[in-house]
Amino acid sequence: MKIPNKVKIGGFIYPVIEDESVSNEGDCFGSVHLKKQKIFIEPSETQQKKEQVFLHEILHALWWQGGLGVRYSETKKIEEEIIDCLSMGLYQV
Repeated sequence: MKIPNKVKIGGFIYPVIEDESVSNEGDCFGSVHLKKQKIFIEPSETQQKKEQVFLHEILHALWWQGGLGVRYSETKKIEEEIIDCLSMGLYQV
């Protein structure tokens, strides 16, 4: 899979940026900044891991756009587990 430099998610265009500072946000491989509409991916990972992380961050944006992040903010751990499972599964398809 070729990771694009931008992706349209639910009508919003998110730039996709490889930036090593994403690891400063915690123990993570990527991050989506929902209010700024940007996706960050750790550049030092393997291409396969970056592709899976790209899908993972898209799913976080969809979760938020669907209103699930607002309604269920107390379930952040569950959100992460669900999205991680779905992104791994989608990447394998």
